[in-house]
Amino acid sequence: WKRSLQSARNGKWDGSVGWAKRPDREKEFFYSAPIYHTRWVFHHLKSTKFDWKTIEDLKKYRISALRGSSYTAEFDAAEQSKNILVIRTNSEKQNITLLLKGRIDIFPLDLDIFFNTLRNNFSPEKIEQLTYHPLPLMTEPNFVILTKKVEGNKQIIRRFNRGLKLLRESGRYDQMLAKSRLGEYLIKK
Repeated sequence: WKRSLQSARNGKWDGSVGWAKRPDREKEFFYSAPIYHTRWVFHHLKSTKFDWKTIEDLKKYRISALRGSSYTAEFDAAEQSKNILVIRTNSEKQNITLLLKGRIDIFPLDLDIFFNTLRNNFSPEKIEQLTYHPLPLMTEPNFVILTKKVEGNKQIIRRFNRGLKLLRESGRYDQMLAKSRLGEYLIKK
């Protein structure tokens, strides 16, 4: 994620997909209309008795999180003040591997990214060991971002938004999202 953002930021790429709005990014990027809403939940082994309602409840768990990612202000503050133990990793796959090996207890990740990472990297036997807590840590809209450094990106965002609106109005957006969540658009190796 960090490398993708930097490549878009410096104009190496036109943009990137799946970003929340942040004031610092809004200075550098054009944002599309929301493309989907993320639902970040805590993932854990089925064998782990995990429940939480507040960040305070996370104190007793070993947590991993993605390097370069920010979660809620409360989560980030608890990590900074060492009220919760968080180790930072480089990838979703690494977090799942640590979980399966029992080196961590929980980690936050968007449900769609979690299921996609599982399908692409883990056996059905490994997947069967995992679950998630239904209470979301956060939910937020995500966007396509295009750098302001590339001429014409403002017009591309306008055209993208028109197309996205047509897809939603026709019902195709919901159909495509459902198919994607079932893995229909995965690249076959």
